[in-house]
Amino acid sequence: MEILAPISHPDEVDALVAAGAGEFYCGLFPEEWYRRWGRACPPNRRGPGPANLARVEDVRAVCERAGAAGRPVYVALNAPYHTDDQADFQVDLARRLGDEAGVAAVIVADPGLLLALGERVPDLPVFVSTVGIALNAESVLFYRDIGARRVILSRHLSLREIAAIAAAAPGVDLEVLILNDACAFEEGLCSTAHLLPGFGVYCTSRWGRRLVLDDAAGPREPDAATLAAWEGALGAWDSFTDAIGPCGYSSGPARVPLGPCGLCAIPALDRMGIRGGKVVGREANPYRKVRSVQLVRAVLDAARAGLPDTEAKALAVRVRESPESCREGRFCCYPDARDPAVARTDDEHVR
Repeated sequence: MEILAPISHPDEVDALVAAGAGEFYCGLFPEEWYRRWGRACPPNRRGPGPANLARVEDVRAVCERAGAAGRPVYVALNAPYHTDDQADFQVDLARRLGDEAGVAAVIVADPGLLLALGERVPDLPVFVSTVGIALNAESVLFYRDIGARRVILSRHLSLREIAAIAAAAPGVDLEVLILNDACAFEEGLCSTAHLLPGFGVYCTSRWGRRLVLDDAAGPREPDAATLAAWEGALGAWDSFTDAIGPCGYSSGPARVPLGPCGLCAIPALDRMGIRGGKVVGREANPYRKVRSVQLVRAVLDAARAGLPDTEAKALAVRVRESPESCREGRFCCYPDARDPAVARTDDEHVR
């Protein structure tokens, strides 16, 4: 498994390579796209700003630095759908990225764009984004059959499900998310936009609420037991969204990134032959990116050196330096990889 690191500036390359990154991905939000379609319809699920480069020349600079270290660069063009004009724009942009910038592949979500790229830019490999909603082997095989070289699996699949997909789709490169940002919902089925200044992410914002039962008997206030059950379920939802939202952008006492985490799953994923383990966060600051890659590298190297899974998971807890979060399972991307026994807070597992 290669560690796929996010990048948004050429100067980040060397530090991320030293930290253990084996591949890079970035986004591009060209000024021409902004002039024609604005920021509410982004070309890659991120608006203009720190998550994106602005020019093909900037991508070329990243590719030159990464190429000197033998690392490929992939560019996200993963809007979920396109008008004809937008698809033509993306195809021309992909051609420039391959010919002028030297990118190794583009990442897309729209099957129509994937087909157009195969017809019009046949020498440029195409990967399928998580926004493409690959939830089972049939979806992976579908994307393979229309030209995808790699498929990035949904963040909500279990290890058991991923193993079944890998077994049913041999020869297809698979990628999974390992660390940082997550979503409470299935990203490819989401129609919200995180682009409203000052409004936040409204799908997981903490809204005021009032529970009312409404059935054949008509609207009415719930009894105490029903209200308590619903409040318990909603409280669990609040805890979950806090873990993947506000906590996801924070750090622990040693400035280690907190938030969604799949470190404990690395030994199993590597044995399955998963091609890429993605560190999420194009918009993150360079320190967070480097520390994230270091965490993944530490666990991956230990697993490959023959450390038993239980000990590798204990290492994952130690390097995260937030054993209470691991013990509670709040951040687990792959809950079926979690071993609560290794998250105890004695000296052996924390220091």
